[in-house]
Amino acid sequence: MDKNFRHSIGYSSPSLSDLLKSPVSLPDYESVFSRTGRRIVYNILRRINAKECATGKPIVTLSGGLPDTNTVPAIQAKFFLRDGNVIELDKKDMAAVGNYGQAEGLPELREWLTELHRVEHEPPQLIRTDHPEPFILTITNGITDGLRGVFHVLLDEDDHVLIEDEVYSNTISALTLFGAKPVTVTSDEGGMLAQDLEDVLASWATTHPNTKRPRVLYSITACNNPKSYTMEQERLIDIYKVCRKYDVIILEDAAYYFMQFQQRRRGFQSIDVDGRVLRFDTFSKIIGAGYRLGWLSGPETLVRKYINSLSHNTIHPCILSQVTTNLLSLPQIVISKILHQWGFETFYSEMRKLAAAYEKKAQNMEGILKKYLSAGDDEHDVDDGYDNGDADDSGVRIRNGHHPLHSFDPCSNIPGVATWNFPSGGMFFWVRIKGVSDTSQLMEEALAEGVAIVAGRLFSPDQAPKPFIRLSFSVAGVEEMDSGIKTLSEIVKKIQRKI
Repeated sequence: MDKNFRHSIGYSSPSLSDLLKSPVSLPDYESVFSRTGRRIVYNILRRINAKECATGKPIVTLSGGLPDTNTVPAIQAKFFLRDGNVIELDKKDMAAVGNYGQAEGLPELREWLTELHRVEHEPPQLIRTDHPEPFILTITNGITDGLRGVFHVLLDEDDHVLIEDEVYSNTISALTLFGAKPVTVTSDEGGMLAQDLEDVLASWATTHPNTKRPRVLYSITACNNPKSYTMEQERLIDIYKVCRKYDVIILEDAAYYFMQFQQRRRGFQSIDVDGRVLRFDTFSKIIGAGYRLGWLSGPETLVRKYINSLSHNTIHPCILSQVTTNLLSLPQIVISKILHQWGFETFYSEMRKLAAAYEKKAQNMEGILKKYLSAGDDEHDVDDGYDNGDADDSGVRIRNGHHPLHSFDPCSNIPGVATWNFPSGGMFFWVRIKGVSDTSQLMEEALAEGVAIVAGRLFSPDQAPKPFIRLSFSVAGVEEMDSGIKTLSEIVKKIQRKI
């Protein structure tokens, strides 16, 4: 593939060069598995079916309880794409959709995605031919289900997991289901602080006597949910070095990676010299959430354990979703076909258009936030956020001298009712409401008035009160945003007057 299609930053710095040249410090994988994880082996029935598929010879199937595909009702399908192309599923494709598949997912889809990782992320595991731990990739039923499966094989009850002080709410819920305990690491507007991570781990024996030190860290490095920052290279390196020192496995949630508004910044996988990063990706944000399809990549020992677990419960990801992407099973087949029809050049073009569309939505919301939440009681004293501004060398609009990716929004210094940062990508603004220590009441009152927002405490591992709200700009149109944020501002001002 021509790397000119790629739009991510190929990092180069002395600290990165030193890291990439350093000897591999292979993690102690066995010690991080949960008691359940150590017991899990591949489902023997699935192994028999896999061996049948691998022979390439006609097989007399007297083993599995596979349905006769001649009895399934759907035998052909067409999908019409927004760009005018048509995806056709013939009888062979639909026969695959109507039967069981491999736990790992469709081979064609996995091969396409592995090549994408080779070019986009350049994982040292995949690039270095002498690496002792192979890199592999498997299909999942989306990131949430992928995380659930990985938690199953890594975490015992009362194990501790390192996370930020505000984190995606579904991750908190999943940890609670497994009885794991979140350990918060201080973060700022750029993400987790490596020094605080070092302090937590170095003092563990003193602060948590007779308990296991955390061996797992969870992070959304690109377009963070809920904070919308994207970690810069040096911070990634500093955190990774701490994880090397204490042999910590990193779970990198990359749900919004392709939604970065400017040139994409790579994540932990691109600097993973050792093989200690499990990366979770999804088609939900880039092709469709209803397909319930994503992928998990990283060191074979860890990914293989997830596959073994999957083979006993879900059995395999939805085939139709995979086929659309790669031509083998309905969600898999549909997605597989789309990706193969696009090719890498069109894929990257579509990702750029996707990010640009969401950036425009973010700019619209920024203007409306300034209109109603930054001006106090006099809405006419503040510009509407649509100034032309200057541009930096990459053509990025600079608002009143502030680059949107690297500084606080200028409205944070204006007397008003709220402050925020312009997001680096994704779907959300993380808004701090002035003078309010807990936005839970605001969330309830807004919902009663027909405006749905999310209170900050839902992203707190211990459900502690937070002065933040998360606002999504992904669905609402400009008029709806204007109406909703106007209503929100009136409720905020009413609450503030009572304080």
